[in-house]
Amino acid sequence: MQGIVQMFILCVKKAWRNKQISQNNLYEYWLSPCMTTILFCLMNKNQDVRLILAGVSVMILWSVNIFECAYIVIDEKVRGTLGYMLMSPFHTQFILFSEALSTVLFNVPVILVAGIVTYCICPYVLGWNMIVWFAAAYVLSILSIATIGVLIASLLLFTRSARGIMNIIEYPFFILSGLLVPVEKLPGWIGWISGLLPSTHAFDIFRAAVLGEKGGQMGSIAKCLLSMILLQVITGAVIAYTRRQVIVKGTMDVY
Repeated sequence: MQGIVQMFILCVKKAWRNKQISQNNLYEYWLSPCMTTILFCLMNKNQDVRLILAGVSVMILWSVNIFECAYIVIDEKVRGTLGYMLMSPFHTQFILFSEALSTVLFNVPVILVAGIVTYCICPYVLGWNMIVWFAAAYVLSILSIATIGVLIASLLLFTRSARGIMNIIEYPFFILSGLLVPVEKLPGWIGWISGLLPSTHAFDIFRAAVLGEKGGQMGSIAKCLLSMILLQVITGAVIAYTRRQVIVKGTMDVY
């Protein structure tokens, strides 16, 4: 257990170091959340501003972290440590998830920025009950983003175009998670895919809290957790396959 904790701390320190190296804090923490929040508040004047706040903040978290999850794999390749990670006594999946989760946590301040900007445009009130559900939804959204990010990153271990692919994936995620279009309005088979994403159920908690739908939150929490477990199982299978390929090829330079 001590070794696991130490490994997680190392991943947190690495995520923090990467944040310092990027030197992109002004855009990530201020310009992007401010401009995105203003834009969506003006575009959705007829919607409850609290739901806009939830959608915008989750969108910004995803936009930032989907690229940084790709960078996790790219960074390991550049350093020549990806092969060692795959052969590590620690589970590769645990290391990647720890790095992804740490990265998401360091971006949490954008939620506060989005909340302040939204309040300046259209003042709102969050009751204590709603604050509790919003907090739960944000925690599950953070875990969902890290889970999906690691799955996608694991699928891109052998490609040089991880960042480009992540960019293509960005907007479909918004649609499938119900951030831009209600899931109920999606075609049947697309709605089925949407139901597999934990982020969809996490956002349902926001919606239920805002609309006052009692009883739906616990069901959404259960579905979100089950979806995350399913994606973690798939990620584990992908990484296990990659590890076997590394053993057969004898190198990670084949990507």
